[in-house]
Order: sequence, then structure tokens, then C-alpha cells
Amino acid sequence: MKKRMFTIGIIAAVPIVAFLYLFSQGFFFTPNKNIETFNTYEKQLSKLFVQYSKQSDTMTDEEFEAWESEVDKVSLKTAKALIKIQKDPEDWKTYLSSTGQSYRPSPLAEMEYTGFAAKSPGDVTSDEFYAWLAARDKQMDDRTRAEMRADGIWDDEKIEQIIAKTNESLANNPERQADREKWYQLIVWTEGQAERDRQRAEDDRKEAEYQSWKKEQKAWMASEGARIAQMQLEDSDMPTEQTPEPQGEFDDFESMPPLEMDTETDASFDDAKGIQTPQPPQLPQGTPFNLDAFAATLSEDMSRWDDTLQESYQDVFNLDESFNRKLPPQARQFFNQRRERLQSEYVTRIDDVLREIPRENRADTLRIVRERLSDNFDKDFADAVIEQLQLDQK
Repeated sequence: MKKRMFTIGIIAAVPIVAFLYLFSQGFFFTPNKNIETFNTYEKQLSKLFVQYSKQSDTMTDEEFEAWESEVDKVSLKTAKALIKIQKDPEDWKTYLSSTGQSYRPSPLAEMEYTGFAAKSPGDVTSDEFYAWLAARDKQMDDRTRAEMRADGIWDDEKIEQIIAKTNESLANNPERQADREKWYQLIVWTEGQAERDRQRAEDDRKEAEYQSWKKEQKAWMASEGARIAQMQLEDSDMPTEQTPEPQGEFDDFESMPPLEMDTETDASFDDAKGIQTPQPPQLPQGTPFNLDAFAATLSEDMSRWDDTLQESYQDVFNLDESFNRKLPPQARQFFNQRRERLQSEYVTRIDDVLREIPRENRADTLRIVRERLSDNFDKDFADAVIEQLQLDQK
């Protein structure tokens, strides 16, 4: 009786264990979806090809068109599935292994640089830039070489010829070389940003000190003028018989000799501030418009604006009209909108400056504005800014 019950228990347990095993496999094992999808579409293509081999002689035109359309659809799906496999390093290794192919880098996998070439672009200095590019180019050639060998189509001599020809074509590509030169100039500009910030801070400090000194001098001159006027008023109120005749003295503030100032104090101020103290102090007088001074001031202002605006419009600063013409229509529209916004930024800033300039000097000042804009932008950009400035002043 016990033996019979034991046998029944074993028979009952086997299906349970088998079920649990299958359940665990389904629960813990996740099939490779990308490869599975690719295999499914590949099998569909295979069936379609077999169908054609058997029915090609009897297919009507309508049947052939339907078959061809189906092949196109399945081929597209198969290609998309293969692209997903190529983008995933583990999927790519599994795919090569399952198809009996030796390993080679995926054509769509991100390039993995090593050594000096692996250095981040943001960490490369201007002195290292071209050597860094050469190291990356060499490793890219090594990758191409490995891929071509894995394909087994060409021998080593032919592979080297193909790589050499490709590199020669790239070296003679003016657009590629121009892009690399712009990249280099951007690194140089970035490296100089810290020094420009330091110099700008120093200039701002000196300007603030000078304005403070200028304000003190104006206050002092106003105070002296009031004190002397008060002295003259008191003298005029004194009895005539008690008023001595002036003996070579000054009659009014305008005829006063230069007031003495503490030369030691002036010298120490000059040494500390780097500002020449005028001797003697004079009341400010109006001066005619100085075109050279305007040009120098505008150049300083626009250099500051350039530094600020490049942070938001770096593409417009670095890319010329030839680049714009190569863009797809939708991308070109977006680029032109950014270009127009940058033009408006300059119009607003320059217009604020020109409002302080006498109208009779406007033609000369606009000429200087155009020259300064042409340092960074093409003729169309400068013309657009000048045209808007002229409209705003009408």
C-alpha cells in the first residue's frame, strides 16, 4: 500500500515540477526582443522569396506588384530591427555569434576612443587640439580596418588603399577643414574668456574709481565757488571807507589764480589709481563731438555685447551664409529666426548709444557701426541692422 502511494506521489509531482520549471524560465528569462523581432521579419522575407521562386512563372502583373509591395514592407521592418541590434553592444555580439560571424565593431555603435584620443572635447586645450584630432582619426581608421577585415571581402593591401584614399578625400574637403578650424578658434576663444573677464573687471574698477574721483572734484569746485561767492558778498556789504583798495588782487572767481593743491596727496592718488589729476582744476566745459572717441567707446561696448550674446547665439556667430543654404527648409527657417533675433539685440543696444549722438554726425556713426559689425558678421547681417537703425530714427 505504501509503495503504491509513493508511486502515485511521484507521478503527481512530475507535472508540478515541470510546470514550476517552465514558469520559472518564463518568469526569469527575458528573450532578446530585438534579435527575436529581426529573426521573425527575416523568416517572413525568406518565405516571400520562396514564394517567388515557386510562382514567378505563373504570377500575373497584379500578383507580382502585391508580392513586391509586401517585400518592401518586410524589408524595411527587417532593416529597422537590425539597426536596433547594431545600436546595442550586447545585442550585436549575440547576433554575430548566433549567425556564426566573428566579432567586429558595430557600424552604428558609438566610437570608443582610448588613451589620449579618449579625452573629452571640453578638456582639450588649443595646444593639444590637432594632435588630439590626429589620434582620433587614427583610431577611427583602425576601427574601419577591423570592420573591413571582418567582412572578408578585401585583402589587407586593398583595405589600406581604400583607407588612404578616404583620408586624402577628407583632407582635401574644404568644409571639413573649415569646421575643424572653427572648432579650434572656439577653444582659443574659450581659453581667453577668463583673461577677458579679468581685464573687464579691472577696467570696471578703474572706471568706478575715476567716476568717484570726478564726482568729488565737482563737489569740491562747487563748494569753493560758493565759498568765494560768499566772501565777495560779505566784502560788498562792508562800509566803503573800511574797504581797502585792491592791490593786484583778483576781482572775481574767474580771474583767481590757480588754487594750490597738496602735491603729495595728488602724487599718491596718481600712483594708486593710475589717473592723472588735472592742474589746476577747472570747471567742465562743453566739447565738440569726437568721432574717434565714439569709435573707441563703441568698440569696447560691442566687445562686451559680443561676449554676452555669444553664449545664447553661438551658432549664428560661428556659421556663415554658406552653411545656411545647405540646411533643410525647416531647419533654415529656424536658423534665420535666431539670426533675426540677434540682429534685434544689436539694434536695441546700438540705438540706445546713438540717441546721445548729434543728428548731424549720424552718417559717420552709422559707418563706424557697420565696420564694427562686419568684424563678426557678413554684409547681409550688417545691412539688416543698419536699415533697422535708420528706420527707428525716422
